Amino acid sequence: MKTATTLALVALVAAPVASAQLRPEIAVGYDANLEAVTVGAGFRTQLSNLPVTLAPHVDYYLVKDATALQGNIDGLYSFPGNSFSPYIGAGLALGYEKGDVGNPQKLDTDGKFGAGVNFLFGGTLNGVGVRPFAQLRLTAGTAAGAGIGVGLVF
Repeated sequence: MKTATTLALVALVAAPVASAQLRPEIAVGYDANLEAVTVGAGFRTQLSNLPVTLAPHVDYYLVKDATALQGNIDGLYSFPGNSFSPYIGAGLALGYEKGDVGNPQKLDTDGKFGAGVNFLFGGTLNGVGVRPFAQLRLTAGTAAGAGIGVGLVF
C-alpha cells in the first residue's frame, strides 16, 4: 500500500513536467557576497497544470584557487506582457565550496555544503526563439548570497 501511494504521488508530480517542453538557458552573473563572476546553465519548463515555470539551474563561480558551485531549483511566476514579462520566484539552493573563496574564514580542504532559500526578481524579453532575461537572486541560509545575472532562454 505504501509503495502504491508513493508511486501515485510521484506520477502526479512528474506528469506535468514530462509533458512540458524543456527550454535550455545559459547565463552569466556576479555574486556580490563572494565577489565572483558566475557562469551557469539550466532549463525552464512551464508546468502544465500550474501558472508556474520550473527553473532548475547550476552556477559555477570563477574564483582563484577554489571551487564553488550552486544548484538551484526555482519556481517562477510571470506577469503577462507584450514585449517584456517581469517575474518573481522562489526556490531552493544547494551550494558547495572548497578552498578559500574570498570569505573571511578559510574553508577546510574537504569542502563544505550549504543550503538556502532563493528569492528571485527578473524579467524576460518576449520574442520569437531566443529570449534574453535579467534577474536578481537573493539566497538566505548557509549558502547565502546576492547576485545579478543575465542570460538567454532558447
